[in-house]
Amino acid sequence: MVIAVNEATRFLMLREFMPLWAQEIKMVGENHDMLNDLGFTRMSSFATFAYCAAPHIDKDLCPSMGHVLYRSSKVKQGEHDFVWAAHGFAIEMAEDMIWGWDARSDPHGTTHGRFSLTHPRLFKSAFAKNKDSAQWTVAWTIPQAVGNAWSGVQ
Repeated sequence: MVIAVNEATRFLMLREFMPLWAQEIKMVGENHDMLNDLGFTRMSSFATFAYCAAPHIDKDLCPSMGHVLYRSSKVKQGEHDFVWAAHGFAIEMAEDMIWGWDARSDPHGTTHGRFSLTHPRLFKSAFAKNKDSAQWTVAWTIPQAVGNAWSGVQ
């Protein structure tokens, strides 16, 4: 039930700020039989640590939302920021920040951070010893593969 309440909270917040996106997410949930016990769309969540990505498009069924859970004071300005490549700018991330983007049509990525660049091969062991050295984020969306699996489409 806690997960259903979290999904409801996310949806209600999105409905206030981006009503067309909220409506689209609800329709995807209905079309793919992904509604939870409270009638809100189940979304996939992805937690990241020191995430870095070149601009890309995702195969999602709906817009995405993100939340910066923790941003270490060791992260310098310009590191681990969200890049909206098609629009030609980056959004400086901050702890507890929530943002949305349409990953299906907007090329997006992140700026690199020192932690990721200095530990490319030993990332897992470096992470275990440096959990407070970068930024923790979570994103929610419905990847096409997940929607298809829920609705039984191959």
